[in-house]
Amino acid sequence: MLDGDATTGICNSSIVTFMEWNVMMWGLYLLLMFCYAPVFLGQDHPVTIVLAFVCFASSILMLKKELHIAAFSRY
Repeated sequence: MLDGDATTGICNSSIVTFMEWNVMMWGLYLLLMFCYAPVFLGQDHPVTIVLAFVCFASSILMLKKELHIAAFSRY
């Protein structure tokens, strides 16, 4: 068994960071694939192009945020 109580609230920020990044990337990917579908908007639709730039910019901003995390664990 592990030492300590299970309700101490130990938070490993590396796991949180990984899941945050993973959920954001897959969410943006699914949004773009939905918009790129020819039956919905298509590849050349202005909304699809704007969404692609927004997704790219948000991924860059998220990477910048993740790189500024000082420590990824308590050790």
